[in-house]
Amino acid sequence: MGSAEDNIKVDEVNIPISAKYKFPMEGSNIKPYVFGGGDIGVVMKAEEEQKNIPGTADTTADIKDQIESVDYGLHFGAGVEFEVSPGVNVFLDGRYGLGLKDVAKSTSVEVKPWNIGVLLGVSWRVN
Repeated sequence: MGSAEDNIKVDEVNIPISAKYKFPMEGSNIKPYVFGGGDIGVVMKAEEEQKNIPGTADTTADIKDQIESVDYGLHFGAGVEFEVSPGVNVFLDGRYGLGLKDVAKSTSVEVKPWNIGVLLGVSWRVN
């Protein structure tokens, strides 16, 4: 016999505030780093997805009105930066975000968002 499975999916825009430490590597254009800090998240969409017993239809319900519109948390990660020309860098990092606030308006269930991310980007120095 199968059983039903519920998943709550919350899409939000996170605004991070981070501190970063770059490890010095003399004579190299490779700069590894670690970072961490706090963030504020603004909920854009919230859904409850129920995967039912095989042979029955799955359902999705909008639950945004049952979720707090703002949350906060911590994030941390590590990465590496490559200097491709003077003042221009390409970077790659991995990060983990941990929600600290229970965003469910109901007291019957606890919902604390978390995320895992990989970021690839370009940075440049502004004089």
